[in-house]
Amino acid sequence: MTKSTLFKGKLAGRIEPATMDPQKELANAWRNEMIPLLNGVTYPDGRWFQMSEDLGELKVTETRWDTRDMGDQWTYFAQLCRESVPGNHLEVSAGEGGMGSDGIVALIDSRDNSLRWVLFSDLSNPFHRLEIRDKQILAETTLDTRWTIDLQKPENAFLWSVNG
Repeated sequence: MTKSTLFKGKLAGRIEPATMDPQKELANAWRNEMIPLLNGVTYPDGRWFQMSEDLGELKVTETRWDTRDMGDQWTYFAQLCRESVPGNHLEVSAGEGGMGSDGIVALIDSRDNSLRWVLFSDLSNPFHRLEIRDKQILAETTLDTRWTIDLQKPENAFLWSVNG
């Protein structure tokens, strides 16, 4: 094992970090189709906008994530849909986490498949439909809940029900 290796190994979804650089950790995890189990929006620079539900509304708290605290808190990402963002080299990928009941939306630079940000939510079901409209992502879950996510500031996401 060389010092440049970011992960020592995987056991049942566990990633053991060999470095504490969030950007390298997240980039390597993404290459292995994994993301951190952090409810909210995670950026490669270590910013984390933690999302929780409060009386039916999303509550967002800005903090930082530390790879030393992650342990086995990683999940696999299964892509269910992907859309290009018109006019640039970005793509939006969406799907589900390793448990099958979580929703994931990610903004990716298609030139090198690098991650710009990832939204993980155990408050939703998997996202199976995407539409890009006016710098907004419209993402629909398997339970017909729609999320509107700003491409540049995904922490400003809001959700609404199709049937409600």
